[in-house]
Amino acid sequence: MHPDIQNNPKLRARYGLDHKNNGLVLIIVLIVTALISWLIWSATYYSNPKLSSQLIAYQNVGNNQIKVTYQVKSKKIKTQITCRLVARDIYRNIVGETNDLIDKPNQKIFTRTITLNTLSPAVNADVVGCE
Repeated sequence: MHPDIQNNPKLRARYGLDHKNNGLVLIIVLIVTALISWLIWSATYYSNPKLSSQLIAYQNVGNNQIKVTYQVKSKKIKTQITCRLVARDIYRNIVGETNDLIDKPNQKIFTRTITLNTLSPAVNADVVGCE
């Protein structure tokens, strides 16, 4: 390094040789590390829910009934699970709904088939969620 740069404070500041902002850089690095760690944790936590449901099939039984088959996955066996099922007509209006109460499930993954009564012919059905 040229001796003029070593001796001149203006040149040292110009070329970044005065390290007066080490504390600020350390704080920024810690904040960024904490934010990245939180982002990784939240992505893994919310992508693997404790209780999830998935629609497998639905079939019209008649003009006022639809049969819904769905699967429930739970990380641990709970004492009671309630799943909300809905049926919709061609205009996407809800024409039937029920809360399926599952008392004392004995498995972590199980399949249920429920027949929903509807007010008018339904064109689709869905599992809104379980809790």
